[in-house]
Parts: sequence; structure tokens; C-alpha cells
Amino acid sequence: MNRLTAEEKQGSLLRDFAAGFGMILAATAVGNLFNQLGFSVSTIISVYILAVLMAAVTTSRISGFLVCLASVVTFNFFFTEPKYTLLAYGQDDPVTFAVMFLVSLVACSLAERLKRTAREYSRTLDGTRILLESSRLLYLGETEDEVRESTERQLRRLLERDVILVPPGRQIPPGREYETRKIVLGETEYGTLLIRIKDPAPDTFVLSLMDSILSEYALTLENIRIRREKEEAAIRIRNEQFRSNLLRSISHDLRTPLTSISGNASNLLSNGPEFDEATRTRLYSDIYDDAVWLTNLVENLLSLSRVEDESIPMNYQVELLEDIVDEALLHTDRHRSEHRLLVDLPEKPVLLMADARLVAQVLINLVNNAIAYTPKGTEIRISADTGLHEASITVADNGPGIPDGEKERVFEMFYSGSGNGPENRRSVGMGLSLCRAIVQAHGGEILLRDNIPSGAAFTFTLPLSEVDVHE
Repeated sequence: MNRLTAEEKQGSLLRDFAAGFGMILAATAVGNLFNQLGFSVSTIISVYILAVLMAAVTTSRISGFLVCLASVVTFNFFFTEPKYTLLAYGQDDPVTFAVMFLVSLVACSLAERLKRTAREYSRTLDGTRILLESSRLLYLGETEDEVRESTERQLRRLLERDVILVPPGRQIPPGREYETRKIVLGETEYGTLLIRIKDPAPDTFVLSLMDSILSEYALTLENIRIRREKEEAAIRIRNEQFRSNLLRSISHDLRTPLTSISGNASNLLSNGPEFDEATRTRLYSDIYDDAVWLTNLVENLLSLSRVEDESIPMNYQVELLEDIVDEALLHTDRHRSEHRLLVDLPEKPVLLMADARLVAQVLINLVNNAIAYTPKGTEIRISADTGLHEASITVADNGPGIPDGEKERVFEMFYSGSGNGPENRRSVGMGLSLCRAIVQAHGGEILLRDNIPSGAAFTFTLPLSEVDVHE
């Protein structure tokens, strides 16, 4: 792939002349030694032919030809009578010189052909290596930017000049120092290649390799586009399935509390004066409980939409954990009075970097689950520990716990368990799934473990604020 400039060629030619001149001197010295030792003239001629072969293999074609000519002249000057002149008295000397020159010239031509074949093989090997490496890099590219950067890097190696790949729709940088080439696959344009104009121009072989790389580049971009469309289609299908499941589940679960509210309200309107105080209180309580359940469901839906919708930014602020816990307890189930609810927080204020409303929703869901699925009189404890960069908040109860077969599924959307809680509460199966989504959106994790000796404990982590509180 290497192409020499005019200055580099001139320097290389001078070096070849010097090397060829050195070989002739060496052959003359060896020939003089052989002459003193009484070797035949044919042996000395062989030494010169060897020098010609070495020059042909190691130097340029022009230098090899000059060495051929110089070998005949030098042999005539030093080893034919009269010596140290360019005259030749022997009748067979002209034939010897001609044969010697022709043999040297043929040897030089064969060596040059071998060198040319070797250079072509080397160029082909280098080009194939670049092409294969380009294919590998394009296959590994995940995004259009990665593919474009890899292709630019490989084309610079191949062309040995600066190149720029301009995506379709982008403005081409002004300037006449670049040659432009459109990248088209089928009827689709995948950008423009800008090649810096530089001598010497790329030959046909390099241009064919460049076209192959550009074709693979366009094909890779097309595959990325198709893959992205498939992923988007899969996401749309998954979202549609999620919406369908959500609507089906909510529609089913909304019917019961709404029927209860309308029925109890109708009874109170029609027969309220005939009911005793205990019956009216029970109907009012049922209406209130159903309304609170619906309110919590709506709050979970709103929180889920905030977490799932990436266009709505999270409201991360420095928040005091104690304030979040107090706010959450104001909105928990009214049946919490039937349990021993304990809060055990560190004495030093715990500052979180969090969305307070969403974190409060996590605590509300966890506490309400503990209220719903544990017997009256059991204990529910909210505790917290702090580490170097995060806080761990735990909501634990000492109820019957969660069966081992259900532990891996409690965080799944629409999974509501076996429904064997003491109150057999209604559940859409969205609360714990929402808790996990909120915690993960904060960069934390939520875990379920057994509370020894009995019960369940949910622990989730949240990042601490970098603000320090000085007492």
C-alpha cells in the first residue's frame, strides 16, 4: 500500500546506485584475488554475474541495468588484455562481453520480475488484511458512529491520506482539497466520502478495495437501521402488551371497589335512616377503604408513568430521609393502627439524593403490603443504615412471611401472590414491581429476605447526598 513521493524515489535511487557501485567493487576485489590464485576467467565472470544478481534483487531496475553494464566494462578493464584499458585484443572477447552482458541482463530481468511479483503479492496481502479487518470492525460496530469511525480509520490506512465520512443529510465541509464520492447501496444514499487530494493518486487495486469497504460500510448501516427498527417494533409490541395487560387487570380490579362504593352509597341514600349506627359506620368505612384503595392505585399508576416515560425528568433533590418517612406514613392504610408501627432511623440526619415523592411511594407500598398480609397486632418496623455512598432502608414485619416459591416472582408486574393473607386484600400486583422500578431509577436495588424468626423484610438502597450536615 506504500506509495513513494518524488523526493523519496530520488533518495532511494541514489542509495541503489551506491549499493550497486559497492557490489561491483566487491566483485572486482574478489575477481582480482581469484586471478592471483590462478582461477579461470569463467570463474571471475561468475563472480560478476553473482554481483549482478545481488544488485537486481536488492536494488531498483535502473540500478540493476547499470550494474550489468558496469560489470562488463569493469571485467574488460581489469581482466582482459591489455589490462587497465577498454581495449580487447582477443578474438573471442567481444563474444564473451556480449554473452556476459546478456546473461547479466536476463538475470536482472528475472530478478526484477520476481521482485515485482513479490511486491504485488505484498500489496494484495496488505489490502486483503485491511479488508478483513474492516469487515471484523464493521461486524462489531454497535452504533452508526462506531461504524463510521472504524471505516474512516481503515480507509486512511488503505489510501494513506486523510478521509472524512459525512453522514447523509449533513453539510459537506467547504474546500477544494477534497475529492467527493457518494456512498450508495441500491437506491439509498448512506453518505459522502471526502478524500484529500494528494500525489500519487490511488491505483485501480486500491480503489477496488476502497469500493469493497464502502459497500460493507453501507451494508452495515443498513443492518443497523433494520435492527433498530426491529427493536423499536419489539418495544412497541411489548408496550402494547403491557398496556393491554394493565388495562385488563385494572378494569377487572376496579369493578369490585366501584361496585362496592356505588352499592353502599345507594343503600345509605335509600335506607340510611333505617340503619342503626353500627351498620352506617360499617358502610362508611367500606366506602372509605375502597376510595383509598382506588387513590393508591391511581398514585401507583402516576408514579409508574413517571418512571417509564423517559421524557419526564426525575426530580432529584437533597432530601431528608426522616421527612420522606413521615410523609409516607401520612398516606398509608388506615388499618396501620391495628399494627405496631415502629420507625428506627439513625440519630444523625440522613440526606438522600432522590425524588422524594417516588421514594415515599415505595415506602407506602411496602408498608401497605405489610399491613395487608400480616395479622392484626403484628409489628412493622422501618429502619435505616448508612454506608459510605448509600443508605439502606428496610421495611420488615413479623407476620407469616412469603413462601419460597413466590419470592422470585413478587417483583413481577401483575403478580399478586397466592392471596392467602389474613385480610385477603385486593391487589393489582403492581406495587412491588413499581418499587423495584423506582429504586433502580435511583441507581439502587431492592431485595427480599426472611425476617428472623418470622416475617418478611424488604431492603432497598438509595444514594446519599454529597452535602454533609454538621452538628
